[in-house]
Amino acid sequence: MKWAYVLYVLYSFESPDLTERQTAEIISWGLPFNAMWECVSFYNRYKPDIMTGAEVHIIQKHNDSAIIEEAGCVKVFTDGDNTKQGEKVMLYTK
Repeated sequence: MKWAYVLYVLYSFESPDLTERQTAEIISWGLPFNAMWECVSFYNRYKPDIMTGAEVHIIQKHNDSAIIEEAGCVKVFTDGDNTKQGEKVMLYTK
């Protein structure tokens, strides 16, 4: 099983087919870190760019009702088929 510390963004959006808001998560698989402090430091340094990029992405993917609920760093474990989350540091909450 492989592991890495990555950035995550949890967001919600309205779906025309459903009455309740839906939630989804973005994981930065292409930008892994070896330690939580590296991930947190990167987030703190580039927070405006990270949050703007995530917001643009979720609005394009869903609609203008999409909003970021939470963001931060998380340790993830994967074997290729299954992914589990471990230690989590929330750095932004709505």
